[in-house]
Amino acid sequence: MLIKIEIISGQILTVLETAKTALTFDEIKAGVPEEPKDLILRSLMWLIREGLITENDITNEFKIRNHELEMKNDEFEINKEELESVFAESY
Repeated sequence: MLIKIEIISGQILTVLETAKTALTFDEIKAGVPEEPKDLILRSLMWLIREGLITENDITNEFKIRNHELEMKNDEFEINKEELESVFAESY
């Protein structure tokens, strides 16, 4: 079951990246129509818990979390302030 949730999570990230905007649950479900609703919900919760996406409680939309990546020497580096806030949220 865990592997299935990880696969669906990857599909959801692809749908969100393709859309380049926040999507509602119904829009995400339309992007992965072959998957059951309960597994899509579990996958969304896993993505939120891992900090990969965020949910807007007012509009009930989901979007990919912006880590403000900067390109330097052909490698991605996370903005220092963003990194500090991520660690602060963990503790």
